[in-house]
Amino acid sequence: MMLRFICPVLIAVTLAVAGCSAEAAPPAAKSTVSTTTSRTATTTTTTTAPLVAADGRNLEACADGTCEVLVQTGDQLPNASGEGSIGIAVADGEVTITFGGLSAVAGPGATPNVIQGQAILTVAVQGDQALLRLSMQ
Repeated sequence: MMLRFICPVLIAVTLAVAGCSAEAAPPAAKSTVSTTTSRTATTTTTTTAPLVAADGRNLEACADGTCEVLVQTGDQLPNASGEGSIGIAVADGEVTITFGGLSAVAGPGATPNVIQGQAILTVAVQGDQALLRLSMQ
C-alpha cells in the first residue's frame, strides 16, 4: 500500500521538477540584423587642354614683330629690329625673356615686356611651354 502512495507522489514530484526546469530554461535568443555600409572612393581627374597658338611653334612668324607662338626653354625669337634674338626660358609658371644681357620675368596676366618697340605678353604657361603674344608698339 505504501507503494501505491509513493508512486503517485514520485510522479507528481517528477512532473513538477520537469515543469520547473522547463520554465527555468533560458529565453530564446533574440535575432539581430547587421547592416554594413560600404563607400566607394571616386577620383576626379582634371585635364587641362593643351596650349594652342595661332602660329604654333613657328618662331620665325615673329620676325615681323607680330605673332602668337608656343615657346619652351632654349628657344630664340627673332627681334623685329633685326638686332639679335630674344632668349626664352620657361620654369615654375613664368617666362624669363633675355635680350642684350638684360632679363625680365613674366607670368600670365603680367604687363607685357617691351624690347625695342616689340611688346611680349605671356598669355599662359603650362608645364615647360608658354604661349606668348608679340606685337609692335
